[in-house]
Amino acid sequence: SLNLPDSSAVVTWHSSASTPLSVTQSITTSRPTLIKNKLNSHAVVQFDGINDFLSGGDINDIEANGFTMFIVGNTNKIEGTCWVAKANGAPRYFIIVRGSLKVAFAYNDNSGHHIDGTDATINFDILTSVADIPNGKNYFYQGGNLSGSLSTVKDYDMNSNHEFLIGATGSSSSIALPLDG
Repeated sequence: SLNLPDSSAVVTWHSSASTPLSVTQSITTSRPTLIKNKLNSHAVVQFDGINDFLSGGDINDIEANGFTMFIVGNTNKIEGTCWVAKANGAPRYFIIVRGSLKVAFAYNDNSGHHIDGTDATINFDILTSVADIPNGKNYFYQGGNLSGSLSTVKDYDMNSNHEFLIGATGSSSSIALPLDG
């Protein structure tokens, strides 16, 4: 959670999970901004679409346990932007991205998997990705509706040394698809 004044640069963002994770940005000019009362009287973290992102380093390995990730977000770009990623090449990556006028959940367990959402021109949307690794199934929801599912490798160890990024994909030294929203 973030307890900062309005329009503050976000240096570190701690999760509220039972095992807390943190993402940070040490480069002053690459920090997103906290905007209070932006969405239904709640604060949002706004990325500039140029170079803003947060890195957790090599965290959020989903190994063979799976994960569920919820995002409430928007973007001002029609395509080519990323909300979250633990990806910098294959294998073992996941990414939630907007491309070709759709949002998508891409996942690689030595084979590329891709579930397209629906129209991505909605201002704010709720995105949910589920990697049910023990049962070999992935799901992607947009706006609470199932966009699709696919079979994956059961019990595949998704541990990787990729950085976990919010607002871009790649690595701290070379980001791609910066989030504008």
